[in-house]
Formats: sequence, structure tokens, C-alpha cells
Amino acid sequence: MSAKLWLCAFLTIYRTPTCRGFNLDERFPVIKVGKTSGSLFGFSVALHEQTEGSRRHLLLVGAPKEKSNGLKNVNETGAVYSCPMSTTFDDCTRVDLVTQTNSFEMVEGMWLGVTVASQKGHPAGRVLMCGHRYAKVFTGSTEEQRRMIGKCYVRGNDLTYDSSDYWQTESYEVCNPGNDMESEGQCNLGISGGIGHTDVYLGAVGSYTWQGNVHVIWRNPDPSSTWETITKDFGEIDKRNIYMGYSVLEEQKLLQRDQYTVVTGAPRFDSKGLVVLGEMSQLKIKVMQFIPGEQVGSYFGSSLAAADLNNDE
Repeated sequence: MSAKLWLCAFLTIYRTPTCRGFNLDERFPVIKVGKTSGSLFGFSVALHEQTEGSRRHLLLVGAPKEKSNGLKNVNETGAVYSCPMSTTFDDCTRVDLVTQTNSFEMVEGMWLGVTVASQKGHPAGRVLMCGHRYAKVFTGSTEEQRRMIGKCYVRGNDLTYDSSDYWQTESYEVCNPGNDMESEGQCNLGISGGIGHTDVYLGAVGSYTWQGNVHVIWRNPDPSSTWETITKDFGEIDKRNIYMGYSVLEEQKLLQRDQYTVVTGAPRFDSKGLVVLGEMSQLKIKVMQFIPGEQVGSYFGSSLAAADLNNDE
């Protein structure tokens, strides 16, 4: 038997893992086009599997400069679109989110759609959508005050609103507009974010004079107690103007096997950038590790992804 045949037999018997590749189909791409020029359609995207109502895969697309949907005296709010996996260019449907407003808030220019995410680890995953420039309006001692705290929305698996679902009725306005920029009165919550099995995690670059922050809202997974929530954050770590929270993710098996690690980027740290890894403590998210960037101006940490590169799981 030749050496090649011996090698083939050895691989077959011991089932040695081999690499598998794939090609991107350039001949038949799925292309979706926005409805309004200048809407920044495609600024954020997420794949979503709908299992309720009908079963289908959707592409969720943020368009943070989209025109408002018929609101009086409001020109531009941003929007999120739901697009089927089809060969049609213009079959995306707008998700109804901002349907009314009042004098105590400012939705003009809120950049809705800056963040879009589908819930992980859930058979009927919900959808998270944010606008980090949403502002609260109130009258101060001498003049009108506007606090750009940001706002996020959660909708059901079929992208509709269910008033009996505590995930959806939560306002996700965790920053106090009564504070100033030295605290979290201008936090820009929702510039980044995601939604997991029990957590909604949101970046807030404006907190503590642009130090930034990450807020994690834990919700009890017990169906009879989903009203119960606990919110934790990094708090002030005395590093101004670093934009922590510009990107954020939450994954297991990073620092510890069975515990979630919060990872966030601070791309303006020391003009190079920084990635911060934290773990949940009893009262807050505790900083566990800093990973600094190396090149000036690189914006290290502006985007993040977690992957098992050496397949040691």
C-alpha cells in the first residue's frame, strides 16, 4: 500500500478534524436598498430568526437618519427595518417604534437604529433597538435643559409590542437626566448594545465626562418573576474622554468558563484605544483586565467580536 493510502486510512480510522471552507456567492447576492436618500440605511445590521407567527430568517437594518413616521413637528428620528431574505431590493418593512412623543422628551435626531441586535440563547429571541441621541427635556432654574441620555426598545420575536412582556415594557432609560455631564446626565446610552438570555447590555460613551460606561440590566429568567431586574455598571474609573462603551459584548468562557465577561472598547484612551474586560460583582461590574492599543490614532476597541480561534472548547 502506498504512503498516500496509508495516510488516508489513518485519517479515516481516527477521524482527525479537518478544515472546511466555503465561498461567498458573488453571483446571487442579497441586496437591500433604503427608502430615503441620506438615511444611513445599513449603519447597523443583525440577523434574526423569527419563530413566532411564521418561521423565517430576517435581516434587521438600522437607518439612524431616516425621516420620522408622521410625527407632528418632528423631521428625523431614525428607524429600523425588517428585510426578508429575498432577491427583491426594496421589500423592507419599517418597525413601528416611535409612534408618539411629548413635551418632556426630544426624539428629533435621536439616531434610532444606531444599534440593532437579536437576542441570543433564546428559542424565540427578542430584538433590541437603540437611539443614543434621545433626550429628556425639563426646565432648570433659568432655562430649558436637554439631557441626551439615549433610549432603547425591545420588541418580541415577531417584532410586535406585547404589553404583558416585561422585557418590552422596560423603558431602558437608566441614566438620570437630572445629573450633569460629570455624572451620567449626557450618557448617550445605546450607542452599542446587545441582548442575551438574561441580560440587556448597553454602552454609554457620554458618562462621567466622556469616560463612558456599560450598563447591564439582568432580568430573572423564571417566567413567573421576569419583573425582577438588577442593573449594574462599571461606574466611575477616573479616565476621562476615553469613550468606554463605544462597543460592547458579553460572552462566557473568556475570563472564566461558566461566568459571563463584559467586554467593552474605549477607542480614545491614550490616543490609541483600549479594551476593558469586566466581571459581575455583588454591586457593580468589576474591571478585571485592560488590553491597550499600540498605534496612535488606531481607534483600537471601536468594534469587538468574541471567537474560539484555537477550537479548544
